[in-house]
Amino acid sequence: MESDPKKPLPLPSRAAKKLKMKVLQAIQNWKSKYGNLNRLTLAYNFIKHNMKVDFADALKRNKHELERQNAREEQKAKQLRDRVNVAKTEMEDHVDEISRIVTESSNCFSLLIPKPEDLFSSEDKNKESQNNPTFEPREHGLTGPLSSITVQLNTGALKIRRNEDNAPIIDNLKEHCAVMKNKFLPKIKKWVDVISKSGKG
Repeated sequence: MESDPKKPLPLPSRAAKKLKMKVLQAIQNWKSKYGNLNRLTLAYNFIKHNMKVDFADALKRNKHELERQNAREEQKAKQLRDRVNVAKTEMEDHVDEISRIVTESSNCFSLLIPKPEDLFSSEDKNKESQNNPTFEPREHGLTGPLSSITVQLNTGALKIRRNEDNAPIIDNLKEHCAVMKNKFLPKIKKWVDVISKSGKG
């Protein structure tokens, strides 16, 4: 009951205050209900007089402290809910622009670094399939089922050389990256932080 200042109840403080109030309530209720028991009366009087515990005052103070603490926590929860609502509104306001930038950036990458299958037109693919209707392993040096082919790939960093053809694409991509980095990345980090703290992520 924290009657000894040198032996405080363990943290967290809110739980300690609740525990203290429950103990005081229990002792007070036992005294009211079983006051005719000598041992209980002796214990109650010892706590009240020797340990200087004013049950009525302690219960009242604990109740007020809990009410104030609950009010503070409710205020914090309300502020957090308001921040979450603001974050959601901001996300809804910016989602179209972010999606547009992501799509346009992806298109820029596709133009600068096309996939192998995109290097040929549909006509080229049709001609290739007509000219080579079947694959003959022997024509390509594969003489048996145990034949193998070694393919070496360059795993170094991909470099794109700027020229007058791709300069506008590169500039556009740089502009999109700058907007995402300077405008939206800080916002996204803030949104994630707010929603994570709310426990609704």
